[in-house]
Amino acid sequence: MLDGAEARRQLGELERVVEFLEQLNLLNRTLVPPNVIAILMAMGLDTTVGFVPTMLLPRILDRQRLLRRRVASARR
Repeated sequence: MLDGAEARRQLGELERVVEFLEQLNLLNRTLVPPNVIAILMAMGLDTTVGFVPTMLLPRILDRQRLLRRRVASARR
């Protein structure tokens, strides 16, 4: 299980990925760069290959919710 510091680090990284994917979406780009896929896979989102930004965003938001809960419970 992640500690609070690692969960916060991942939250920051995922926030940057969300912003990047939103930009791709606004530009009607569907190809997610391999480095972004690698980041997501390293964080446990292994079913990301071949997905377009609009398919990835809900998965990332779910992961962020989980990490926020972990951060909150680590503070207790």
